[in-house]
Amino acid sequence: MIYDTAQRARLSSKAKFDVFRKAQIAPVEYLVKDNEHRFKDAMKAYFGRPYLDTKLFDFGIVYTEARMA
Repeated sequence: MIYDTAQRARLSSKAKFDVFRKAQIAPVEYLVKDNEHRFKDAMKAYFGRPYLDTKLFDFGIVYTEARMA
């Protein structure tokens, strides 16, 4: 019942929700891009992950999702 009510409310204002969602997601891409070297260094230090793996598997997903929003 709660889910149905929330779903109806979301669908009734879908256009507003999409604008809000895009406004919330867009800064994430900039945050990640501005700190990309820090994330790469942290992944290397904590997990031993190569820089290229982090760029392809982690950043690629974030950038794609942010652009599709």
